[in-house]
Amino acid sequence: MKDALTIYQYHLDSVSQLIWDRDFEGVTALMTYPHELATARGVTVVDRPETMVDWAREFRAHLDQLGATSYHRVAVAAALIGINAAAISGEDESEISGFHRVYVLSGATHLIDPYISEATLKLCDGVWLGSGVRAVLRSTRYPVDDEA
Repeated sequence: MKDALTIYQYHLDSVSQLIWDRDFEGVTALMTYPHELATARGVTVVDRPETMVDWAREFRAHLDQLGATSYHRVAVAAALIGINAAAISGEDESEISGFHRVYVLSGATHLIDPYISEATLKLCDGVWLGSGVRAVLRSTRYPVDDEA
């Protein structure tokens, strides 16, 4: 079995590439529903794949408006959780909770300050799917520890 950090990074890379390539239908296949997206704008509950397509399309358009030439998410830490609960209940479901740093670049220049996000993955029928993401953008309300 691969370690949690490797699984987490693979999922981040897969979803980021699909968003970058504008394969919004592909993004929907790597998510669970309902899916929670918490950003500086507030919390959005994505109830079905079609809503995820709309959100991903809007996010990709935002990257274009910024002038991004690349979008990267780099895992900082990840851990498997819920294995004991899944074993006790007999369900084929475990979770990975992790943190990653987000980079939006134009060449080698940061278009926005890198920021930390947290995501949760769920193992569903042998496939790791995203179940939610929380972006922690720089603000006085949500300070980011640069030493992380």
